[in-house]
Amino acid sequence: MSERINVSEAKQILKRRFALFDKHNRRYHQNAAQDDKIRFDLLESGPCGHCQYMRIVKIWRNGNNAVDLECSKGFYPIDLQYNHEITSSFPYGMFDCEEFDPK
Repeated sequence: MSERINVSEAKQILKRRFALFDKHNRRYHQNAAQDDKIRFDLLESGPCGHCQYMRIVKIWRNGNNAVDLECSKGFYPIDLQYNHEITSSFPYGMFDCEEFDPK
């Protein structure tokens, strides 16, 4: 079950998940940590946190809350960020989204 949330709540959930990464015997793998870091960066300083097409949802995954980014234009923000070329449009080398439309 998913629930729509705002950017500040999503960042709080992601920060809590970052704290789990260093705990002993926690099921939080390196790839999941990298994906969550990308989600956090996209929400904080990238195009996704300021786009009207982005839907931010809270989901229940492995016994904890998690955040998923859903683009109504059919893009996968994490894949775009993995495969991006560095540009100057957004800080930290965020990808350029051709459908970006500010709220």
